[in-house]
Amino acid sequence: MTARRWLAAAALALPVAVLAVKAGWHERARRVGALVDVPVRGYDPRHLLAGQYLAFRLDFGPAGRCPEGVRGEALICLRPTRKLVPGERPPPGCALHLRGRCRYGFFVTGLERHFVPERRAALLGRLVRERRVALRLRVHPDGSASPVTLLVDGVPWKEYVRRAEPSAPAGRR
Repeated sequence: MTARRWLAAAALALPVAVLAVKAGWHERARRVGALVDVPVRGYDPRHLLAGQYLAFRLDFGPAGRCPEGVRGEALICLRPTRKLVPGERPPPGCALHLRGRCRYGFFVTGLERHFVPERRAALLGRLVRERRVALRLRVHPDGSASPVTLLVDGVPWKEYVRRAEPSAPAGRR
């Protein structure tokens, strides 16, 4: 094999290897960390769907409200109790925390949009407004999080929709 062919093979193999490593890294992130279910609320029914993304606000209860004047980096201590902490460092005794920011009086994480299939977008938008919906997160030790799935009445949304819709031919789901 000539040097030119080796160079061409390496040029093709490098992007594939990088993508494989990146995919492996993301898959590992989805499997490592504590599972936490956070209720969600649709915050503007007229603009609940932004393309194929479901937009909502994570509802941390009173801990999700930022005190007046607090802006920028913050975190919510999730365990043992939910408590908002301004800054980037968790306080002693905070066993599990989620990083985010205080914006317009609310704690936001960047996880306030969830991709949904276009065929299910209207149904899921309605469910967020009408039902008990939560986002299951995998919270990592560094305070970052990965979304796992949306839960409707405690059940993963795909299973909820499958149970709720009338029997259809297998290829139509």
